[in-house]
Formats: sequence, structure tokens, C-alpha cells
Amino acid sequence: MVKTKNTQNTSISLWKKCEDCSEFEFIQTLARNDYLCQHCGHYYSMPALPRLKQIFQDRFEKIPLPLVDDILICSGEGTISGSQVVLMAISRLDELQIEHLDSLLITIQHAIAAKTPLIVISSGINHLKAETSLAHMAQIAIEMDSHKQMNLLQVSVLTDGDMTDSLSTIFPLGDLTLVERGPKGNQHATTLDAFVDCYAPRTEIPTLISQLLSWSSVNKLDY
Repeated sequence: MVKTKNTQNTSISLWKKCEDCSEFEFIQTLARNDYLCQHCGHYYSMPALPRLKQIFQDRFEKIPLPLVDDILICSGEGTISGSQVVLMAISRLDELQIEHLDSLLITIQHAIAAKTPLIVISSGINHLKAETSLAHMAQIAIEMDSHKQMNLLQVSVLTDGDMTDSLSTIFPLGDLTLVERGPKGNQHATTLDAFVDCYAPRTEIPTLISQLLSWSSVNKLDY
């Protein structure tokens, strides 16, 4: 006799329903497609580790962080367009905790020690539920400034434009700020445009980062 209960549970874990078009997507297919719905182009939330794999094209080494897993936050060091880079990916954090801030500090310090550009990709943070401290905020600001004083490029990639304002109150934005915009992204001018350098779809973010790094390695400007 076939046991349908286990089959049903397995099916639920293998498929994901799109919030926009209600079509079901096979999880493995979704991962191969950068977490974009094949039916309507909806942007699913992209876990941290797959985000690093997308940018680094699977060629990087993870930086050890004081976290249980790499779903929400993951950092790594690798080469993009001939430049050694430290990159941190942050999936949507509903509650920012001290270990998340510690992870950012470790990543920044790693970039300083390796003397590499620093890229932070974040889906935004609910700062109303943030567990923060003035000591952590001050230390993050100091480390970011130390990195900047070394004339190393800092790039912020925000995957939720609506969270840009609240993100900047917790994590300092870089010299260049990119915002990932989906097919239904806000197309009219907003107050955020004043400090956003470029809007781009998810599939173009890796190429855009590569171009920025190539440009910065040729033009050693004071950022």
C-alpha cells in the first residue's frame, strides 16, 4: 500500500507557490533561476549563500561567522574580474541580533586585513525590532571608516528599495549604492533616488558589480 502522507509532505517541501501569479515552482528550478518566478518574473527572497554563489560564480571561500547557518547571512572572499573581493550577503532580517552585527564586524575586519573591496548585499532590516547597541554601531562606523581610509571600494547592493532608509540607520552605505529592482519595482522618482547610484534587475547585478570592480581597479580614485 502506498503511504500518501509522506508523499504529500515531500511535495510541499519540493514546491513553492508564487505570491504574485499563484503558480507553483519546483524549488531546485527556482534556485537555478536565481529565485525568479519563470511564469511572471516575481522576485523570491534569495537566501544568503545562493546570493554569494550568484555573484562569485561559485568560486569563493566562506568566511567563518558566529551563526548557526548561512541562510540569513553569509560572507565570503573570492575573485571577480581579477579583483580579490570580500562580499557579505544578508537576506531579509525580521529581527536584527547582536550576532548579526558581530558578523558584519568580522566581515569588515576581514576586508581590512585582506586589503580588498567590500560589497554588502542586503534585503533590508526591520530596525524597529533591532537588537543593537551604541558600542556596536560605533565600532561598525570606525571599521568602515578604516576600510575607506585605505582607499578601498565599498559597494552597497539593496535588494529591497523600500528598506533603504531603515537600512542606512544601521549599516553604513558604501561609496556606491545599487538597488535591485524587480519587474514591479517603483518606477517613479522617490526621495531614495538622491543616494541610489543605479537600479538594476537581479540578473544584471553580477555583471554590474564586475564592471564596477574593473573600473575601480583601472581608475584609482579617492572615493
